Amino acid sequence: MKPERCPCCQQPMHHELRLGAQLTPLKARIFDLVKRSGIDGIEHRELFNMAFSNTPPKRRTQKTVKSHVWQINDAISDSGFRICGHGGFYRLIREAAE
Repeated sequence: MKPERCPCCQQPMHHELRLGAQLTPLKARIFDLVKRSGIDGIEHRELFNMAFSNTPPKRRTQKTVKSHVWQINDAISDSGFRICGHGGFYRLIREAAE
């Protein structure tokens, strides 16, 4: 299987593992920023600015963070963790056992 290619530069996109899930480098960066923020979480705008600092402005919006978080949560759904966005902050939380 050929690796995905970046839509901007056409270089191969490599995936990184987080909680057993393969994430693109950008999603891995978002995950790492949220995880590193600890129990207090990271404010939405700060996460947006840090994650997308190298992305052309016309290709990023505030909704972009939400989309990536949703996709990260889908990828890590079997891990027992998820990124929770509440009150303008994102936190990595352990899901309650059923």
